[in-house]
Amino acid sequence: MRYIYGNSVEGRILHGNTPCELIEHFTETIGRLPELPEWIVSGAIVGMQGGTDVVRRIWDELRTYDVPVSAFWLQ
Repeated sequence: MRYIYGNSVEGRILHGNTPCELIEHFTETIGRLPELPEWIVSGAIVGMQGGTDVVRRIWDELRTYDVPVSAFWLQ
């Protein structure tokens, strides 16, 4: 059972036939996300760990095969 302590409550009921429609209706209310920057969609974001030497070796290998890389995410 849920309790609400206060004088008022506010909510929204959204309707949609698909998940995309629900997201569209929800973001109409709360606002749309900004468009992603170009760099984030222009190549792979490579998640790595293992230290500087490992990252440099993989970076060299990716360049050898002309793999577009936007960023490295280092743990």
